[in-house]
Amino acid sequence: MLNFASGAAGAAGAVTAWQLVQWGWWPPLSWLGCIAVSLVLTQAYGRLIAPLLAWRETVVKAVATLGFALILRALVAYLWPDDLRSIELPGDAVSITLLKMTDVARCLVGGPGLVMFDEPAGGLSVDETHRLGDLILGIHALTG
Repeated sequence: MLNFASGAAGAAGAVTAWQLVQWGWWPPLSWLGCIAVSLVLTQAYGRLIAPLLAWRETVVKAVATLGFALILRALVAYLWPDDLRSIELPGDAVSITLLKMTDVARCLVGGPGLVMFDEPAGGLSVDETHRLGDLILGIHALTG
């Protein structure tokens, strides 16, 4: 089943969180508001609309989710004009090096026989690239 509406539900939640922060809400509470709005929208679709489409062809289901996504997008655009907005999250301060190393660790969790990297050092400084390269080269010594 294709669901084009999940991104639109997430966007509605995100602008809701932004609006709550603008109104002076404590940021973690606004993030919960984001999750709540997204959850309510996706659950409403899943419990009210999707059961009516269960027996329909895949293309009809896809068009229905696209229609729901467009309705959500129109509602968001009506309530919040297309101005640039940003919200600070706790992860904004996390080093990109740490995120890259976390990606490498996540690849190794299942003990794969082969790990392929596609630009693992993208966005890193020269020193960070060397540290990540040393980590990648040391994988074999650590895992056998």
